[in-house]
Amino acid sequence: MSAIDTASVAGRLRHLVGSRTVTDAANQLGVSEAALRLSIDADAPHPTIEVLIAAAQRFGVDPTWILTGEYDGGTHRRLLDGAVDDVAQAVRRLLTTDPVANAATPAPMEP
Repeated sequence: MSAIDTASVAGRLRHLVGSRTVTDAANQLGVSEAALRLSIDADAPHPTIEVLIAAAQRFGVDPTWILTGEYDGGTHRRLLDGAVDDVAQAVRRLLTTDPVANAATPAPMEP
């Protein structure tokens, strides 16, 4: 996987959030407003792992698409009925497949 383009990730997250206010979207995702603002910032985005996991789970989208813009039907099908932990593991695996990709999240990843 090539380096993750955080501006593109932020754009896909903004697409998922739609016209909701940041407050409403953060509440719906179960994340802090600060984390969501960092993740969707148009000028200097820093998508956080908590927002990536929450968006994939809440909106039922393929985490590969959120991170790369490319749909992975296999990952999506496995995660549709999966637990939050399954989505979290998939996002972490996607982020750690490329050391440069770890820049996509400012917080350290848990094992």
